[in-house]
Amino acid sequence: MQTMAETHLLRVQRILQKLEQVRKRKLTCFGSQSHNFRLKSPISEYNLRAFETEHSIQLPDDYRTFLLHAGNGGAGPFYGLYPLDKWDDFADWVLEEERPDNFLALPCPLTPELEPSDDWVDQFTDCVSPYQGTISLGTQGCTYATQLIVSGPYAGRVVYVEASDLPPYIVYEADFLAWYERWLDELLQGYKTHWFGFGPGGGEEDFFRILDDPQAKDDFKAEAIYAFCHLPQLSNEASRRIPTFLGSTIDGVRAGALATISKFMIRGATDKAVRLLDDPSPEVRKQAVRTVMELDPVHQGEAVLRRLHEDPDEEVAKIAFIQLESEGTLHKPMLLQLIKNSPVGGVRYLAAHAVTWADEDIPLLSRMLSDSNVQVRFCATLGVRQLKARSALPHVLELLEREEDPNVVGSILKMLGEFADPSTVSVLLKWAADEDDFHSLDAIEALAMIGDERALPIIRAMLTDNHRPSRWDADGLGGMSSSFTVNELVRKSLKQSPNPTFRKLV
Repeated sequence: MQTMAETHLLRVQRILQKLEQVRKRKLTCFGSQSHNFRLKSPISEYNLRAFETEHSIQLPDDYRTFLLHAGNGGAGPFYGLYPLDKWDDFADWVLEEERPDNFLALPCPLTPELEPSDDWVDQFTDCVSPYQGTISLGTQGCTYATQLIVSGPYAGRVVYVEASDLPPYIVYEADFLAWYERWLDELLQGYKTHWFGFGPGGGEEDFFRILDDPQAKDDFKAEAIYAFCHLPQLSNEASRRIPTFLGSTIDGVRAGALATISKFMIRGATDKAVRLLDDPSPEVRKQAVRTVMELDPVHQGEAVLRRLHEDPDEEVAKIAFIQLESEGTLHKPMLLQLIKNSPVGGVRYLAAHAVTWADEDIPLLSRMLSDSNVQVRFCATLGVRQLKARSALPHVLELLEREEDPNVVGSILKMLGEFADPSTVSVLLKWAADEDDFHSLDAIEALAMIGDERALPIIRAMLTDNHRPSRWDADGLGGMSSSFTVNELVRKSLKQSPNPTFRKLV
């Protein structure tokens, strides 16, 4: 009878054989250019034990076997696997306080039953971190990462995490090797692996078994039907059965059936899909819009147009707009009507973004400067700038007095420079002294274009300023910065000034 260690070793050997098949077939997937399906050298038993002793843990047996007999980093899902010495990559990123020495020995509190709510992290106030007891397996790109739980009741499970506190997702595979081998199996079978690891693994029979199981949870059934979208093709039997799930009582299952119908162009389901445009669930209506426009855009455009005009959910209306615009059915008169009359700010913005402005639209642009949606106001400033609509200047200056969005303010300040209207100098002088570096620089650029010498004292002061301007949001996570210093940016503006006094300062 095989020992568990022997079983793990056989699994690793099978994985190495599959990895070789992937290389021979010259397959690719998201992130594979970073590792080319090659593993780094295995770790030594001595170094592995030293790591475990240092952190007072024992790594999951199957993962230990992989490190010892396959490789310590390299080929793996997304951008590949980290070597063990990068175990703290994610922890050091997200921890606000110094990481305790026993971080890995602390039991990880994450469970597969965790509700993916916005405030999920609040239930872990008694922990150092929800991610204690986990090591970093690799990055998925941007702020997403893959962790392995090494302590606690779910030790051995792989979990997907995100640095901005989106809810974590524990994959269904029982251990690391099962997760890794699923990746190779799906590659070899031609699956779409962009979102690898979400939902159940397997094939059609496995997914239908979940959908037919009266004991399976609703969320699991929804993930099962969405999993069909990863398959390279559908069998005739699956193509026949999938539309029957459009009548499911589970919102996620109806939406997943629509997604699968769209992916595999099951045209016999068009009429049923159209009826779901009026579904009570916004999730279902969004997918119904996508699906009917994929299956029959010529004949179903009117039905989708009703969603654009009437749907109470902003996201549904926006999806309807995007789908109709991609088909070229939203002409300028309709776009203008949407800007004027749509109660949905997001739709007004999409329409404003899509319009090609003409001089006769200046009154509407002036009206848009007072829109409640900040993106619409921003589009209005761009339209006024494009048309050089000086008649809108009083409305622009009125907006500048109350506007709080930095992008709208910046666009207006640039506009005032483009207009080079001397009547705006007093306004620009105020903004040149603003605490926001970029507003101040935009105002100086505008003043340089006008050439009004009342700006000279501020300009001379800024020419001695060697710091690099920056702007960050309240959480310090986003914003903008410059690789140039304030004085370098001011000099650049002065070079473009029509006033020789300004140019001489350079």
